[in-house]
Amino acid sequence: GAGGQLGLALAEEFGPSCELLLAYHRAPHAGEAMVDLADPAQTRAMLERLRPEWILIAGAFCNVDMCETQAELCRRVNAEGPRVAAEWARPRGARVVYYSTDHVFADGSAAYVETDPVGPHNEYARSKAQGEETVRTALPGGHLILRTSGLYGPDPTHKNFVLRLVDQVRAGESVRVPSDQWGSPTYTEDLARVTRFLLKKDCVGTFHAVGPDFLPRSEFALRICACFGLDAERLIPTPTAQLRQPAPRPLRVRLNTGKLTALNPPPLRPVAAGLEALEQWARRDACVGRG
Repeated sequence: GAGGQLGLALAEEFGPSCELLLAYHRAPHAGEAMVDLADPAQTRAMLERLRPEWILIAGAFCNVDMCETQAELCRRVNAEGPRVAAEWARPRGARVVYYSTDHVFADGSAAYVETDPVGPHNEYARSKAQGEETVRTALPGGHLILRTSGLYGPDPTHKNFVLRLVDQVRAGESVRVPSDQWGSPTYTEDLARVTRFLLKKDCVGTFHAVGPDFLPRSEFALRICACFGLDAERLIPTPTAQLRQPAPRPLRVRLNTGKLTALNPPPLRPVAAGLEALEQWARRDACVGRG
């Protein structure tokens, strides 16, 4: 997943101190690897050729609505590919980091801890829950599973919620945003730092790693508009039931991060600081693009 927003953040974090091997699903650059997690033989062959010590699985099929109509491909990418990586890693002493989602849980009034039973609502979340279990089973002493929420950060392709919303509002579009879907937006660079911190401490198991703010997506959208100087009148807060999204969503899932914070990790920044950092990146990126 080197070409995605989390992969970019991981490359920035690990690159200066590690021999980093980048693997892409599409269009790798010269000297870089291409891998399709849906293809077990290709995934295994790539690992055998590169022989990594740490395998960071930042790639995923994460279009939640598309996963509903392509459930088998979703399962192969999000569960079967990681299983192959974990099985390859076990006899070689390698370690696997698997990134999962808060949506493996159902709606709840209390914050979930890592040991709570999962209850996924849709195909994407089911594939992630299955991916977690396959990695745990195949690599019991060498896995790190990080459940997170609402990732956003620097992304040249503008595929994340923040940058896509900015583009839509700047184009004069009106944007319907869920008024009753809550989450904890998490800055990609912070998750990358937490990943490196946990690996250096030889931590194993499942951890919740999310930003400290818990808010509706409509409120997050208002803060995006305020930070980027956009017309918030373009936002249309809408109940989920009226959005007719193909995939069902849990409305209120909060993750308890006590297990992680007890280790005194690098901080995960609140929404205000994350959006400020992303707005500064977007201005620099626009200047480079014009150049």
